[in-house]
Amino acid sequence: MDKKNLIFVLIVDVVVLLFAIFVFVDRYNKYNIKQKFEIEKIKYQQKTEEKNPLETKKEIVPLTAENVEKIEIPKKEEPAEFRNILFQYRSSKAKSVSIIGEFNNWIPQPLQKKDKNLWYITLKIKPGKYAYNYLVDGKIILDPNNLKEPVKVKDFESSYLILEPRSTK
Repeated sequence: MDKKNLIFVLIVDVVVLLFAIFVFVDRYNKYNIKQKFEIEKIKYQQKTEEKNPLETKKEIVPLTAENVEKIEIPKKEEPAEFRNILFQYRSSKAKSVSIIGEFNNWIPQPLQKKDKNLWYITLKIKPGKYAYNYLVDGKIILDPNNLKEPVKVKDFESSYLILEPRSTK
């Protein structure tokens, strides 16, 4: 082996060794930070428990036939600001139709097929301005029912929807 090859091999070995040391130090530091965080969390919990000696802990009551009727289950109420919006798409040739938009973080939500060529979905959406499109057999399609001028979002043209809050009368 000549000197050039030997020097090259030594340089590569030093670089690999330095990389390994860097990885080791990085992981060690992450582990220490995690351990310190856990210790601080425990200390904080102990301090808060010492500060509130009068605070009583809640007692867990076993579920029996007598106390089942006494339990109040909070009802999950839909916030009044949400609106039910119906999206419809007509196509006799489509095999799958989804909707994508800012209201669902551009994650496709499949529409249901009602008739031979009618696809629909109802979504609960907060008031605001949203860009959206249909995804028909994998292709992005503007809403043919929306006559507003399309806007450019995410490097493609999109239909948009403006939802006003419901007027309270």
